[in-house]
Amino acid sequence: MAYILNFFSRLGYVALIRQVVFLFTPDAIHNYMVLVMRRVQQYTLYRRMSRVLYGVRQYPVLQQTFHGQLIISPIGVAAGFDKSLELRPLISTLGVGFMTAGSLTYAAIDFAKGEKMYHRLRYTRSVAVRAQLRAESVEVALNNLKKSTGEDVEVPAIISLAVSGVTVDWRLREAVDATKASLELIAKTTDVLAVELHIGCVNKQGEQPFCAPEGLEELLGGLKNIAINVPLYIKLPSVEEPGDIAPILTVLMRHNDRVSGVTVANLRPLESVMVDPRDDRPPRVDAWRISGAPTRATSTEIIRYVYKKTNGSLTIIGVGGVASAQDAYEKIRAGASLVGMFTGIIFGGPALPAHVNRGLALRLKKDGFQSISEAVGADHRTS
Repeated sequence: MAYILNFFSRLGYVALIRQVVFLFTPDAIHNYMVLVMRRVQQYTLYRRMSRVLYGVRQYPVLQQTFHGQLIISPIGVAAGFDKSLELRPLISTLGVGFMTAGSLTYAAIDFAKGEKMYHRLRYTRSVAVRAQLRAESVEVALNNLKKSTGEDVEVPAIISLAVSGVTVDWRLREAVDATKASLELIAKTTDVLAVELHIGCVNKQGEQPFCAPEGLEELLGGLKNIAINVPLYIKLPSVEEPGDIAPILTVLMRHNDRVSGVTVANLRPLESVMVDPRDDRPPRVDAWRISGAPTRATSTEIIRYVYKKTNGSLTIIGVGGVASAQDAYEKIRAGASLVGMFTGIIFGGPALPAHVNRGLALRLKKDGFQSISEAVGADHRTS
């Protein structure tokens, strides 16, 4: 019965709801949906009905312990879908094991100055995201987290911090200090699963200084004396060749007493990928980063490289182009312990995570794995 409900939920979304949604600009529909969902998610009956409608069920084979906390599924909602944890009660109905909020900064900033943030590439199955940072404050997200905690709202939250300057006269030290202040706020709560430092955020000058080994070294060195009560992750940039990430990994391994893992990788420069000719590119191509299907293969290969290079010593959260159980399974076998979805849900609908869970459980059974943990990095043990 759960499978049948899930099938018709996905079919209804793709055949009807998505057609209506895609009539509006991504920014407009995002703002409208947040407004509506904030209201309806307050009702317990709505949340229970959603779980039934989406065909959500738990699979013991997908459960794992992640930094001491039980995660019901390796599938989660990636950063960008719910930036400030406004929709946590709603996301808890999707059957996901975690969600990532952000990217966030200590003080809210908007380098885009009111310009649209998203551009849909329908036929490419992607969303272009403006490179200039727009972020809500950490304090707002933590307040939303506290308010959303309840009996049936149990999806653990990862906080993604944008490591970037917040003023026009940007300085490296300023970004380090802002990150320290954010971590001190997070340390006051026990409800955060992990913290992710997004070092690939573009600052006011269009730079990514923390993707350089010396900038990353200064960042991690500056955080050395901060009491961090949650696991610390680094969100790696997407690169053309997996080996390009090696200098960053060298720095991370020097700080493996503080850094628990990495998130790999997601957004790529729009000009670096092939776009379906039926899609209109946004103006100023260099000002956009792209998500979804075009990022899938690169992300999986970076995961594979990181796992092999570090001998699996860094836990990996894989993101980028996940739209099916097979996409997620490839990332898990390449070395990812958790897998995040964002654009896949936009194109596939809210019932997609439950469908992916079922597909993963079937693949694990077919390959003889007793748990999802056994499948993590399996490609490295069979090659």
